Amino acid sequence: MKKIMERIKKLLDLAKDKCNRHVAEAAAQKAQQLITEHNLRVEMFDEDSKREDPHWVGFLLKNSSPQVWEVNLACELSRHNYGACCIFREGVKFCGSQRDYDVVKWLFQWICKQIHDLCTQEIENERLEDTFKSRNSYRQGIVETITVRLNRAKEEAERAAKIEAMVAELDGKYALVPVDTASQNLQDYLRRVLDIALRGASSWGARSEVNDQNAFSAGMRDGHKVDLNAGNLNG
Repeated sequence: MKKIMERIKKLLDLAKDKCNRHVAEAAAQKAQQLITEHNLRVEMFDEDSKREDPHWVGFLLKNSSPQVWEVNLACELSRHNYGACCIFREGVKFCGSQRDYDVVKWLFQWICKQIHDLCTQEIENERLEDTFKSRNSYRQGIVETITVRLNRAKEEAERAAKIEAMVAELDGKYALVPVDTASQNLQDYLRRVLDIALRGASSWGARSEVNDQNAFSAGMRDGHKVDLNAGNLNG
């Protein structure tokens, strides 16, 4: 039984993968099958209930003068992973849980690497001026598109989860996690995070005028090239 429970736990961890919907769905279905076969309670594997109280975990970026696009990217990734990030004197700090911080920090580093690589390619191919205003306008454009993609992915994931739960109920099965309850718990947790962030930080996100509209538009176009799955930072 111990091996079965360990296998189910690994499957449930995969089922929480926000970036690979197909893998998550397959893992959730297999976990549900094993739980039903062995007459186990889903609550035994519910990790969401173990999320610690929100706190200032660590820095996503240690820089006393972060760029606008860096701050906005960090804030959007944090928000979509039930956390918040704010500007402190030392840099951009994350508030939430340790496990959410680990996800956001890795994604932030991976996406920043891709943004820098795309910017370098555009300059080398002489499609982008090698100036501070053009480089940063281009990066701001990429983050703008990433924000739209994150919002759309979240909406699609929530819609799919509700549909699957309804189908499971019609089939006489029970969902891994009651969708409405889980969603409400996470939103309540996010509200607690935001309450702490509002009381402890000097700034949230950043906005500035786009200095090169052509570069910004090119960045918005290339924002679709960014892989939102955490990859290899050494590649």
